[in-house]
Amino acid sequence: MKQLMLFLCITGILPFVNGQVIINEIMFNPPESGTDNLEYIEFYNAGNQAVSLKDFSIKDAVVITFPDTAIAPNSFFVICVNSLKFDSVFGFPALEWTSGGLRNTDEVITLLDASQNPIDSVHYYGNWSPEANGNGASLELCRANIDNNLENYWNASKNSIGIEVNGKFLYASPNAANNSLCSDHTINVSDFKFDPANIEIYVGEKVEWINKGGHHNINGEKSLFPGNPESFGNGQASTALWSYIFKFNQPGLYNYQCDVHASNGMKGTVRVKVKDDLYPSLPIGLVSSTDFNGVADSLNKRFSLEGVVYGVNLRPIGLQFTIIDQFNDGIAVFLSSGNLGYTVAEGDLIRVKGLINQFNGLIQIVPDTITKLSSGNSLFQPTVVNYLNESTESQLIQMKKMELVDPNTWSNNPLGFTVKITDGTNSFDMRIDNDVNIHGTPAPVGKFDLTGLGSQFDAINPFLEGYQIQPRYLSDIKLIVDSENASKDRIEFYPNPVNDFIYIKNKDLIGTNLNIYNAQGLMIQTLKVQNPLSVNLPPGIYFINSTEQKYSGLRFLKL
Repeated sequence: MKQLMLFLCITGILPFVNGQVIINEIMFNPPESGTDNLEYIEFYNAGNQAVSLKDFSIKDAVVITFPDTAIAPNSFFVICVNSLKFDSVFGFPALEWTSGGLRNTDEVITLLDASQNPIDSVHYYGNWSPEANGNGASLELCRANIDNNLENYWNASKNSIGIEVNGKFLYASPNAANNSLCSDHTINVSDFKFDPANIEIYVGEKVEWINKGGHHNINGEKSLFPGNPESFGNGQASTALWSYIFKFNQPGLYNYQCDVHASNGMKGTVRVKVKDDLYPSLPIGLVSSTDFNGVADSLNKRFSLEGVVYGVNLRPIGLQFTIIDQFNDGIAVFLSSGNLGYTVAEGDLIRVKGLINQFNGLIQIVPDTITKLSSGNSLFQPTVVNYLNESTESQLIQMKKMELVDPNTWSNNPLGFTVKITDGTNSFDMRIDNDVNIHGTPAPVGKFDLTGLGSQFDAINPFLEGYQIQPRYLSDIKLIVDSENASKDRIEFYPNPVNDFIYIKNKDLIGTNLNIYNAQGLMIQTLKVQNPLSVNLPPGIYFINSTEQKYSGLRFLKL
């Protein structure tokens, strides 16, 4: 156990080595009213041999000349302004300095050896830690083998003494190992990568990069990344096992790289968010959980959620769309009227602050504010499922080899409609909203792979039924070629779905005629084959056939 050694004369017993003693902890503004009686400075012997303190001194912030005493290896020595007061609070005596005190704004503390050579010096500032400046905590060095003049390696103590002074609890660790962490987040640097490469933190938090091996550096300078809110970095690349800490005080997205290996993809990002007590920031999956009745656990609570937009706005007079976060968990966003200045675009990364509610079983966030963070973000590939339940709600999913149970139920009702689809064994609800470009097109004929967003419409608690799949647009319905049309003599063309032109692969068809039929089987066009072949049709499902008997026809989707 580490011990404080006070007034221990060990001349002739222990070897003495200078230069190992460091300033390790400072209580510069205890939470007392009037005179500060609990100020102290702790020293630590980081070496492997005892250090004599005889005739060591401090002559700047405070004045003291040390008696004939020593610090054993890995041990501590404490000096204070008032030994009796210190002992009454911390339970052991400390050496009282002769005069002076520690300022709350900033102060230089320099330890001199017996020959008046500087052993260690720290220039601290009161703004290094609000908790340590009159709010009950001491200032602790988080790592003994580092330059202790670097602000980012000093933190407020987290060690509770269990004593309240002037309405504030004391947090300190005199005569014991410091327990404050150097940073809120750690990134390992090795093997030509940052691990993790991309993190999210809050304003005021620290990130420490630790080089585990290799020739690396951190470069987040604005000259390289103009979009960074401020510059950060540790200079030139080095093979030393270095540590670098940066405290992020401004919100925004920070990019950085290792200059030596940037071309190999050794890059990273730090997204810094503002902590909002009214809208705590959580992953969507933690907010969208339900109880055994399907009722949202977070009902009527406010949160800040981030996610990428999927699909289109389903409510022109307001907002209705889905966001999915980095963990592939989604939630619906709903606002009855207005858009809070945001125009829905798939691929946008947005931050939504609002209230969690539930409409017919569907968990939604009703936004108070929406902030667009970026655009053009990639989407997750749909998860292939053969069921619809609570786990598919607000997820991008795909159902294979589906077909309409009854094509006559494809109503194109002006308000949107729901039809039954089946995989041949089970049937499911497919909802066609009147704001997607599928609405108004003919019913798909035959089998199709269906991609869409999971939804729910269950008006009665418990909310355990009424699960749906909502395709986002016409291309989410991908027609499947019939097996008899999969021969080598079928008509081959691309693309499918079709925009304005078709390119025919079968050279024998050039100059011949193709007939195009709608989903009801009515021939609506005859076209002479050329490349490219202009297809002037409204969106929908069509069938293309050749007058050449040896070629079989195919269905296609016109966007």
